Amino acid sequence: IQGVTAEFNRATGAAGAFDDTMVQAMRNTTAAGVSFDEAAAATQALFTQTVRFTDMSESAQLSLVETTSVLNEFGIDATTTAENLNIMTTSLGMNAAEAEETSRRLLTAAQSMGVAPAEMAADFAAAGKQFASFGETAVDAFIDLKEMAKKTGIELQGLLNISEKFTTFSGAAEHVGRLNAMLGGPF
Repeated sequence: IQGVTAEFNRATGAAGAFDDTMVQAMRNTTAAGVSFDEAAAATQALFTQTVRFTDMSESAQLSLVETTSVLNEFGIDATTTAENLNIMTTSLGMNAAEAEETSRRLLTAAQSMGVAPAEMAADFAAAGKQFASFGETAVDAFIDLKEMAKKTGIELQGLLNISEKFTTFSGAAEHVGRLNAMLGGPF
């Protein structure tokens, strides 16, 4: 534990400020298979990738470390989770609890549609900021588009590129026929 905390502190300059958080997170998630190394990796990812992490309360930090560590057990890299939490707490204006719940919701959505959780999380990290214009419905819009991507076999980014062409009237008129042909319906 000392070697891992020393390495964390060298990497972050946190000077021991998160040592107790990492130990507590590991203890609270041991049943899920989280090791101290994984709790430390989650904490470091959050520290370096989630801008508002260091400004959060200790209980919010602990909760995010625990969630990030557990999501890692489902194959979602801690760095990807931290990037997503950053998008959620900055671009989407969520608080820590809302962002944590949304991260779990993305996992559940991936499982229900038969998509690898790591793929779902990576796609959100890549496209999350594009969904910010949807406001409170951003995550719903992302999940719906991801499900459409799964059903059509078109990559999420391809669907995003198509949908961006509908932002103007002329662009919409030009591309509606192509979308109807691809999706097999009058949209």
